[in-house]
Amino acid sequence: LYSPIILLLIFAFSTNLFGFQTKINRKGFDSIKQKDLKMHLSFLASDELQGREMCEQGSKVTAVYVATRFAHLGLIPVGDNNTYMQNFKVRRINVEPAAASFILHSEDGKQEKLNLGEDYLVVRGNIRNPLPVVFVGYGLELDNYNDYENIDVKGKIVLYFSHTPQEGKKDGKFSDPQYLKDYSLYEVNGRGHRVFKRKVDIAREKGAAGIIVVENPNHKHKKNYNTLREFIFKKIYNNKFYSLNLKERKSKLRLPQVFISERTAELIFSKTGKSIYDIQKQFDKTAKPNSFEMKGIKISFTSSGEKSIKNSRNVVGLLKGSDPKLNDEIIIIGGHYDHIGFLNGKVCNGADDDASGTTGVIEIAEAFTENEIKPKRSILFIAFAGEEKGLLGSTYYADHPIFPLEKTAAMIQLDMLGRNEDVKNLPDMFKGLFGYKNPPFETADDNKNAVNIIGTTYCNEMRSINEKNNENLKLVLKFRYDDKRAFMYGSDHVPFLRKGVPSIFYFTGPHPDLHQPTDDIDKINFPKMEKICKLVYLTAWELANRDTRLKLEKPFR
Repeated sequence: LYSPIILLLIFAFSTNLFGFQTKINRKGFDSIKQKDLKMHLSFLASDELQGREMCEQGSKVTAVYVATRFAHLGLIPVGDNNTYMQNFKVRRINVEPAAASFILHSEDGKQEKLNLGEDYLVVRGNIRNPLPVVFVGYGLELDNYNDYENIDVKGKIVLYFSHTPQEGKKDGKFSDPQYLKDYSLYEVNGRGHRVFKRKVDIAREKGAAGIIVVENPNHKHKKNYNTLREFIFKKIYNNKFYSLNLKERKSKLRLPQVFISERTAELIFSKTGKSIYDIQKQFDKTAKPNSFEMKGIKISFTSSGEKSIKNSRNVVGLLKGSDPKLNDEIIIIGGHYDHIGFLNGKVCNGADDDASGTTGVIEIAEAFTENEIKPKRSILFIAFAGEEKGLLGSTYYADHPIFPLEKTAAMIQLDMLGRNEDVKNLPDMFKGLFGYKNPPFETADDNKNAVNIIGTTYCNEMRSINEKNNENLKLVLKFRYDDKRAFMYGSDHVPFLRKGVPSIFYFTGPHPDLHQPTDDIDKINFPKMEKICKLVYLTAWELANRDTRLKLEKPFR
């Protein structure tokens, strides 16, 4: 029989009903409080940070705030030059309207600069040195129709019409639906996305240096140059997109592309003594290719300025583990601190997405530092940059890990911890996240105590660990979204899963304020957020102290 003292010690160091070890990590558990969550979130979701868009001033201030909190907690700076910053560079890959240009170069040295929007819409890439232009009809290469026959386009710009020849003709060469389908030429969603992609692929295969597209001139479409101009200015030109690939993408990967108005096309063709309308009529009549090099003219265009390389940073702080044999293994707890900036001139504070997750990272880091005895494994806390731009910060870390990924035992991502999932009232654009088939048409009231945990199908033990630690927190845990690509692939856990690291993602679900100026702190469910942070804390504690590491049960694709 054990003595009373031994029994007391066993009790003190054993897991009780609440999932925490009484004398070891109870203090940290109790330190997670709504008032502290609200303090951090009030700053991170304030108008002054201007929506925390990547590479903008608000995100820079946010990174400094998180680093300051890490320093206050005594986390070890493991970033560049013994700082809390892991720096990396990104390249702006979309159009910068102020730097956009489209210039016609004549043989006599004259230049005609056209107007963005009115005359052309550049959508990607730069051709700074003027290149010859080849008209290639509709830009198609098929079994019985080939616009590229007997014409050399290598290193040149190809110009072609949209859609297909003889469009709408019932007895023409292209009127057979099966023929169009066989060559992926049929339309999707009202605009020829498949035919457009097919044409780009052909131009790339032929060695073209760039593409110019003009609307099929004699056939009027609802989706025309004017509607395209409205879409591009609203959805593309007013946003900032970045890539980790700092070098100009080679033509074999992505070709520079421009759409031009009919007026611009007629101007270009007139310099060769031809008319686009006459050429298009001839296509309708004969359905025969009529490609030619446009002598006496060259074209250059740009979509971005020379200074399109930007600096960004992840914020990293380490809590060193207590076990000499296990403290070289790492548990990562992360959330992204960036958001989308402005929408239609209004600041999008992103209180839920993802000021809530960043707040959770800070608060859980503080909880671990409150304990007198530290976990066996080390814990790396990361605030990621660039999640909204395509998981850029987490991808950079996974490719350039501060600690070897083979020593990374688990990754926990916190993204949107503060709201109640409301699918019933979502705008249609977000209902598509569910694939439109049997979405859980629940209201916010249905999910006021619920959290989704994503990724457990790749590591089932993650589910049982969370369920055990939730016994007295009494959250409603939902494990339903691993098969929903938009969610499963939607946050910073993904680059780690791809590298074979067991990873999960805590997510309270979409709501009508997602990516809207109305995602503000007054709508945050702080009681639930506190419980979620406590659950993450308990789960991370267990992962950091267990004798054996978890393993992925199937590869992540």
